[in-house]
Amino acid sequence: MTAEEEGAFLDSLTMGELRDLILAEGGWTYIPHARHNLPLELPDTLPALPRAGGGRFLRRHHAADSPPVFPGKIPGISAEQVLRSGRQLLTAEAYREAASVLQHAVRDGHLTRAVRLHGQFLYPWKLFSDEEREAMRLLADQVRWFPKWVKNHRRSQRVDKSVLDLYLPVVVPQFTDHYGGPGSPSMNYSQGIRFTWLGHAAGLVNIDGLQVLLDPMFDHDLIGSYNEWLRSLVLYVNALCGSLGGRHREPPCSYENMPADIDIVILSHNHQDHIMENDVKTLCDRLSDRFKKLIWYVPEGVSSFLRQYGCASPNIFEFSWGETRTLSCHTRSRRRICIDGVWKKQRALVETYEVTFAAGLHWSGRSASKTDHNASLWGGYAINGPRHKFF
Repeated sequence: MTAEEEGAFLDSLTMGELRDLILAEGGWTYIPHARHNLPLELPDTLPALPRAGGGRFLRRHHAADSPPVFPGKIPGISAEQVLRSGRQLLTAEAYREAASVLQHAVRDGHLTRAVRLHGQFLYPWKLFSDEEREAMRLLADQVRWFPKWVKNHRRSQRVDKSVLDLYLPVVVPQFTDHYGGPGSPSMNYSQGIRFTWLGHAAGLVNIDGLQVLLDPMFDHDLIGSYNEWLRSLVLYVNALCGSLGGRHREPPCSYENMPADIDIVILSHNHQDHIMENDVKTLCDRLSDRFKKLIWYVPEGVSSFLRQYGCASPNIFEFSWGETRTLSCHTRSRRRICIDGVWKKQRALVETYEVTFAAGLHWSGRSASKTDHNASLWGGYAINGPRHKFF
């Protein structure tokens, strides 16, 4: 088999098939990732939360007379209360209930660990008072603040297109630079960092040859996959009171114009302004032949959303706060191959990248009624490459 034929054969393989091929070669040592720093779980008499709708919504199925979590102590949230409300945004009472565990989540010299209670993640830091936590909880409840937001937004000043064109022009990215790098030294490139901003939180960064796509959101608005009647109604409201989730600036490129050698996609959280259903469908289904070996690094609780829209389970890896995964990359037939885990082979040049997920102050969820409020994690990442770091 010639080098060109071998390269074409490698291009045709899925990530799972490629992993099996490398293991069958012999000589490779593979150390799979052993998860650590998993969320601290509080005792909960309620059953586990079954995921419905691919993780977009959460429903509790239990008897209405289920007892509180800690009978005889601070009253917990009973099953009847949860069933009656239809959703649960964690209250100050829940934080008092979790106090004994929260003190172990934040320690000097260690990354913050996640704490989960009743299927939702808590804010473990002591810098918040009960009143501040309650204000944050209500702020996240779109059902309460949306009418007020529309009223205020009608009086907000719109930015003229000529001003946007002058101060925030849309420039088609080239994804190259004048210096021939950065890239993998195994392919005779110079190591370094190159970042291309793609609007809002989206970007493509090359770290010593590793191509990372960050929070890809290329939709024109946050309306989502509604029917055409509802979409027309929202667009009409937009014309009256300003943008309800529309973009000030269009994406600078499409997925078809992006490099095909993207290694991983990193998501900070599951809000619509960081990824939409169409983005997942495009990367994992419509352009799956172009991005066949794409690896997803996502927060805990997000994988079901990706699977629902076409991403393969073996390509998705979840992180909890403070957790680190290793990505191993090597080159064969002028193809760069990156696989999750620690891979080693004698006389093989393997470059490793450590990716760490760190806590941040935000929230998660895609449902307007908050049925999935903080059911998945959110945060930021630090990437430690062979020579450079990016965070």
